[in-house]
This record gives sequence, structure tokens and C-alpha cells, in this order.
Amino acid sequence: MKNVYVSRSLSFLGFMLYTLSALWAQQAIPNGNFEEWNTQSLLTPTGYVNSHLERPEYAYLETCIRVNDAQNGTYAIRLTTKKSSVNADEQPGYFANLVDGGNGEPNTWHGGFPINEKPTGIKGYYKHDIMVGDSAFILVIFSKNGVNIGSYFYFVSGKQSTYTDFNYTFSPALTQTPDSMIFGAVSSNVFNEVAIEGSMLQLDNVSLTGVVNQPALLNGNFENWTNINIETPKKWNVESQDRTKSIKSTDKYKGTYGVKLESYLSVDGSFTKVQESIISNGYYTQTGNDGGFPFSSSIDTLLFWYKYTTPGNSKAIMYLTYKKAGNIIGGKSLELEVWNSNYKYVSFPIEVLGAPDTLIVSFFSLRNDVDKNNLANAGSILYLDEVQLASQRLTTGIPKFINKYRSAVCPNPASDYVNIELPEQIVSEDVSVAILDQLGRVVLTKRLTQQETRVSLLGVKPGLYTYILRNSQTLIQSSRLNIQE
Repeated sequence: MKNVYVSRSLSFLGFMLYTLSALWAQQAIPNGNFEEWNTQSLLTPTGYVNSHLERPEYAYLETCIRVNDAQNGTYAIRLTTKKSSVNADEQPGYFANLVDGGNGEPNTWHGGFPINEKPTGIKGYYKHDIMVGDSAFILVIFSKNGVNIGSYFYFVSGKQSTYTDFNYTFSPALTQTPDSMIFGAVSSNVFNEVAIEGSMLQLDNVSLTGVVNQPALLNGNFENWTNINIETPKKWNVESQDRTKSIKSTDKYKGTYGVKLESYLSVDGSFTKVQESIISNGYYTQTGNDGGFPFSSSIDTLLFWYKYTTPGNSKAIMYLTYKKAGNIIGGKSLELEVWNSNYKYVSFPIEVLGAPDTLIVSFFSLRNDVDKNNLANAGSILYLDEVQLASQRLTTGIPKFINKYRSAVCPNPASDYVNIELPEQIVSEDVSVAILDQLGRVVLTKRLTQQETRVSLLGVKPGLYTYILRNSQTLIQSSRLNIQE
């Protein structure tokens, strides 16, 4: 004879495993415990950032590579626009010694490497195969005393299968001698938001005209390349110019690893400032802030642990960005004070007007330009770990049931509200309740900060639900909840 009790118990256990996985895995912040990392060795042109170094998650596309097909010497550089197999986005190849593009207006850009002569133009050799409707370009930008004094863009289209020389004259000519210079190239016309798969630009033997000596850091023959080892947390993007400043750290709150974000000095010609390190599960594009992870709750709580040290007077900052159908519908931020002892716990409420579909979580090792302009803030370090939502907890370690304490949840059946009474021993343990429908979807979450809390059921449709009480480590209690009209 079939054991009905065992059969029902197994069915309930299966349902609980399903609902627990839906609650704490389905839409949990991906890799919020920073236990999963990618390690890459990226070959980059010495003195320049490039599309691999800034977006190592797309380095497999080989959008900026060293090739042996040189016009002079051993190497040349090849830029190609490729399509990502992950999200079907076109990723242009590029390199530049641009540190900060500011507001995206090239006529305001400044910095780069030092120069002490006034050039009249730029020359070199290229091959190219630019797709119809697209164009590659070469950019040269000069500044003096931190102010842009000349921006020059030269667009390339069509196909040229053998090396051809180019010789561009700066027009209008520079009226004063610059102190710094930006040089770079892109395989697609990104300024007009065009990037067509297959567009290719190959450069070699590039030099300035009208000067006695070439700038020491130009590397225009592309003979000098550097292998840079990059470790990046999976499911997160690093938006820093120096990717080596966002690293895997054994200084963690829990598990094996946390993440370390360090601020550092950056020299743009004669202008020096402090650059922040940024980590986000979104990423910046020409049109806005993309990426993020699925999130559909109007009310929740972001939880994380951090430490922050600074030799100056800076603070770190956390940003939340809420999106719906690709549009930003809101956001919040939180400044993180210096905290240099044990990891500090942060509980930050999320309240969104409207129903979002995406949440982007970002952390910066500096707050703003005030922090960046104070050179004493170089070396400020933000450590992070266990970034999670109260409604979808991380599972670093194995959750366990607490049978020692029982909580009262009544009335049951309920209609307008339910009272939850906690044992006084666990009131201070960051307890929360989640209510799930029969498909395992979370319909309501709430933190319980008092021994007795009345939870409104307004907006929850009548039906059979499951409630789950837990803290950050343990499942405290779970059972059925019948909600009636």
C-alpha cells in the first residue's frame, strides 16, 4: 500500500525546494558574493586603452589585435567591428589614450600623452574594409593647460586591400603649441551610433608631420605591446580605465573572495586627477545605461557588506538605477562613509514608483569631481561582498532550518493583513518574510524589525500561498497561508 504521508511529505518538500530556488536564485543579484571570476591575459598596444581592456568580457571577439601583416617593422594594429554571440550587439574595435571623454563632446576632450611641439598633420598607412553605411575614423585631439585647443577627425570608408598612405593636414591649423595629445582610431562610426559587423581598419607606421621629434609615447609603429592580466567578477562590468584596480580580494566578509575597488592617480598631459574604480552589473553606452538584471518588485531591500579607507577625505557611493522597457524610471544613491574595521552591514530600502523590469547596481570608489580633484584621495579603497536583495538571498554557504524557535503567523486564513510574531531571541537578526504564489513567484516581501509586525496584504489576490521567514543565513519557518476575500 502506498504510504500517503510519505508521498505528501515528498511532494511538499519538492514544492519547498522549487519555491526556495525561485525566491533565492531565479532573480538573485548574479554573482553578488563575488565568488566567480574570469581571468584573462589581454595583449594591448602600450600606452593605450582599447576595446579589449575596457570590455574584457568581449575580448573573445578580437576587435583590437596585433597582426604580423606590417607595412614597416614587425607588427600593425587591426580594428574590427564584431557581433557578440551573447546579446547580438555590435562591438567596434578601438584604441585611444583618452582617459576621460567627459560629456561625449570631442571638442571638450583633453589630456593624453605629453607633446612639446606644434604639429601640422598626421600621416601613416592603412588597409580597410568598411561596410556600406559605416565608416571608420582616426582622431587626433590637442590640449593645453587642461583645455582643448583642437580636435581632428578623419573618416575612412570603402575597401583598400593593400597598404595605402594617408597624409592629413590639421585644418584649421593649431594656433599654439599643445602640451598633450590624444590619438586613437575606431572601426565604426560610433559618434553617429553606427556599428556594422565586419567593418575593419588596419594601421601602421603613423607619425606626426611638422615636428622634429615624435612624442615619446606615440607608439605609432605599433611595435610595443603589453600583456595585462585582468581578473573580472563574472556577471559584473568594470567601468574603470585601469582594469587592474578592480581586483579579486581575499579580504572578504564571507566565502572565499570579495572585490577591491581602488582609486588611482591619472595624468592627462599637464592635468592630474584621481580616477575612481567602478563595478556595476550594467554598463554605459552612447545612449545610456544598459544591462542590469531582471527585477520586478516595487519594494525590496538591497543588502551588502563593505569596508572603505581613504588617505584623503573622500567617500564611496552606491547607485541603484531602475529601468522599464529600456527606459530609466528612477534611481537612488547612498554615500558610504569610511569604515576600516570589520565589514559593515548596509540595509538600503528600494521603493520604486511604477513596476520596473530591470535593476542596475553600481559601486564607485569616489563620489564626484570634488573627490577626483583632491589628489590626496588616490589610494582610497572600497571592499565589497555579499551584495544581495532581501527577497532573493545569496546562498554562500548552505542555509539551515532553525527548529529551536517558532513564530506565530495569524490569522490564517487571512484577508486584509497578517500578524507575524517573532521570538525575542531573533528580532535583531535581520528577519524578513516572503509570500509566494503556487508558481513560486514572490508577491510580497517585508523586513521584520519588531517582535510583532502587521503585514498588509493589500493587492494580494485571494488564493493559497506559501510564506517563508528567514534571516541572512537560515530558513526559520515556512508554511501555507490561505488568503481570502
